[in-house]
Amino acid sequence: MKHTPDSLQRRKVRSTVDWSCCGQTLIAFLVSRFPYRDEPGWRAVIAAGEITVNDAPAEPERRLEMHDVISYHPAELPEPPADMNWSAVWEDEQLLVIDKPGNLCVHPAGPFFKHTLWHLLCSKYGDIHFVNRLDRETSGLMIAARDKTAAARFGARSLIEKKVYTVMVHGRFDGPLHAAGFLSKDCSSVIRKKRRFTREAPEGPCESAETFFEPLGRSGDFSLLRATLGTGRMHQIRATLSSLGYPVVGDKLYGLDENFYLRQKTDELTAEDRKKLILPRQALHASEIVFRHPATGEPMRFTSPAPFGLPPAATAVTGAEGFIGSFMIRELEARKIPYMTIGRALWDDEALLKKTLSGAERVIHFAGLSRHADGDFLYRTNMLLAEKLARALKGRKTRLFFASSPHVIDHDLPYHKSKRDAMALFAREGIDATALLMPNTFGPGSKPFYNSVVSTFACLAARGEKPERVGDVMLRLIPVRELCGRIADLLASPDTASAEIAHTLELPLPELWARLRKDVPEDDLDRLLLEMKPFFRSLSTSKDRR
Repeated sequence: MKHTPDSLQRRKVRSTVDWSCCGQTLIAFLVSRFPYRDEPGWRAVIAAGEITVNDAPAEPERRLEMHDVISYHPAELPEPPADMNWSAVWEDEQLLVIDKPGNLCVHPAGPFFKHTLWHLLCSKYGDIHFVNRLDRETSGLMIAARDKTAAARFGARSLIEKKVYTVMVHGRFDGPLHAAGFLSKDCSSVIRKKRRFTREAPEGPCESAETFFEPLGRSGDFSLLRATLGTGRMHQIRATLSSLGYPVVGDKLYGLDENFYLRQKTDELTAEDRKKLILPRQALHASEIVFRHPATGEPMRFTSPAPFGLPPAATAVTGAEGFIGSFMIRELEARKIPYMTIGRALWDDEALLKKTLSGAERVIHFAGLSRHADGDFLYRTNMLLAEKLARALKGRKTRLFFASSPHVIDHDLPYHKSKRDAMALFAREGIDATALLMPNTFGPGSKPFYNSVVSTFACLAARGEKPERVGDVMLRLIPVRELCGRIADLLASPDTASAEIAHTLELPLPELWARLRKDVPEDDLDRLLLEMKPFFRSLSTSKDRR
């Protein structure tokens, strides 16, 4: 369907008959292709002379032939409301970069003509050519060329280098995930345009599709994701996520129930439907676009924060993918404490980080490096996270619990210095922060040669190797489950600048090695230590050392 308006005041819509419509009557074609009117409605339009076939009046029962051109010259129609609040984030003589709102058609379609981005831009700038497109309910960044030469350069060369979306889905998305496969017609659906994603090529027509998903965070049964396109196909992100079992929040077609889409078409969405949808439109936003200018070749990058975010939770956890963070999540779930997680990728988007944390009463901050061959890199990484967190929390009454060590005062290694300087930063910014001074922690999931001497020795014992040395050092330890229980107890405690978490086990390093060499536990401590060995038997020690 090609829209060729005689002017911006009245539209003229043309459609050419192909093999799929050949032999249909004109009225059958109109009703099936444009269901926003029923048969009596289209018969009235034909009688009013607004429909022509090959530029001549036609009867409703006329049989269509191949290559017939059907033209619709509609009178002024009442249009459904739309969000007209677009903004230009960049413009020059060749280009526009637009931030589109979430309820605005790009091109004239169905009942929409003046309530479209095309009409709004043409009214202001004259003739424009869209380089990329977004669905009506998808918000975010779009490129429009202001002349045919710039549009042709985008078409002839791969000037767009990167397109990134923010999307909120139902379900606990653990990712990251590389979804490479195929998109094809969803034959199980009654909706003609609906598509499905499969890893293997299906029988019949299909398109290759590739999307890279990274979790940004999670709150309850909702996950916030970053989706980077490898290909650009119609409905790619929505169809892929739906097929993977993570329907997009607010999506009528690919969401929890496709009947939402059918009921919306007939204006029959109920209050219960809207409650299940959560949002009035699909939670999909084009948040980043990287391309080269068609005239100069200059690299261009634009970002736009998503207008939606995770449902707020009282407790937020950073570093939830890590050793202690993952156990902290289990402890919160066991106590039925609502929480949200802050994923690694979310630190790259400070605006979204701030928005996500806006509803948090408490933040438990585990994210950061414990060990790295480059001490300066470790320090800079930990301080950068602290600076971003401080900016996100500044001016809020959020209480911060900050993972640290009892040795921050008497040790000057990069790790300890980063923790000490971060606490000073939080104090300067007026953030209510409590340093969690945690003893040496162990448990399944800890990393050998990185964050746990127990894990290192368990790995060596599981592989039948020996440590380089076993000095006479006294270890003060705490099992990770017990540590997380102690931290959960502190969440409702009075404010303090620091909270030292007492160790629960104390044993010499040689005794630790002797216990881990056993195959059968003799007491509770043996059971705690030996439950780690099966995890390491399948790992390569050399890989862990690296």
